[in-house]
Amino acid sequence: MSATSVLTLRAAALDTLPTGARLDVHDLRSLLGCSKSTLMRRVADGVAPAPIPDEPQLAWRAGDVRAWLNGEETEA
Repeated sequence: MSATSVLTLRAAALDTLPTGARLDVHDLRSLLGCSKSTLMRRVADGVAPAPIPDEPQLAWRAGDVRAWLNGEETEA
C-alpha cells in the first residue's frame, strides 16, 4: 500500500468487526491499495476471497477477509 493510501473506516476497524460484517469493494481496495480491476482479477485467480454469493452489490465477510490476510483457508 502506498504512503498516501487512506483506509476506509470499516477497513481500519477490520480486526474489531464481527465475523459476518460486510465489507464493500471500497473497503477491500483501501486495504489492498489496488484498483477494482486488480481486486477482481485476484478474486478470479483465486488469490483473494470470493465475494458473498447472491448479494446485490459486491461484498465480502469480514471474517473471510481477516482469515485470508492471515493466510488461513476460507470457506467458499
